[in-house]
Amino acid sequence: MLILLYLIDDSIPVLPVQYSSSKKRNMIETDENKVLYDLIVTTKGIREIVINLLKFPPKKRKAIADMIEALSEEDE
Repeated sequence: MLILLYLIDDSIPVLPVQYSSSKKRNMIETDENKVLYDLIVTTKGIREIVINLLKFPPKKRKAIADMIEALSEEDE
């Protein structure tokens, strides 16, 4: 479809297909999730991760808990 649009209007950029690992593919690509993922990856220990998660407002904490629950169900 994109190629057909390019043939009609060549001002539309055609970007190459980017492949990623399944780990990255399963993550929803939003800035907030990237920040959270980076925070968890760069934190050195469960205690620090929990302390940082508690800094989020209650609605975001619930969303994070739901996301973790969904990911754990997929692993089973």
